[in-house]
Amino acid sequence: MVKEVLLGVGGVVVGAAAIYAIYALVKYIKEQKELGITPERSYSDEVNLNEIKVWFSEKIKSENELGVLFYPTEENLKKYNLDLDVKDNIIIQMVYNKDANKVVSYREIAFGEMSAKLKELLDGNGGTLVLEK
Repeated sequence: MVKEVLLGVGGVVVGAAAIYAIYALVKYIKEQKELGITPERSYSDEVNLNEIKVWFSEKIKSENELGVLFYPTEENLKKYNLDLDVKDNIIIQMVYNKDANKVVSYREIAFGEMSAKLKELLDGNGGTLVLEK
């Protein structure tokens, strides 16, 4: 079962894992584009924490995997030196395997609105959240 606590990128270990996960994400996206594979995409009128937790609980299978929620703002892209398209009202949700240094599951969530609690968590943690099993 996935813990109900979302941890921000504050701790050294969690922070480093999140950075590796985001770089693995860029590699994963490029590989998928080269293979012509379209990512999983969903739309939510109002994306909320429960929706995020449900997907993670279905996808995170082992202790080696982290759930990472990433808001691709201009600031985040500059911070991680990433070359991704910035789109309004999109968040990226992924499961990252720390041992294999690769993205296991990935989806983009387009949304109309974001719940106040989720927005507060993302804004308070620099636009990146990490969930551990």
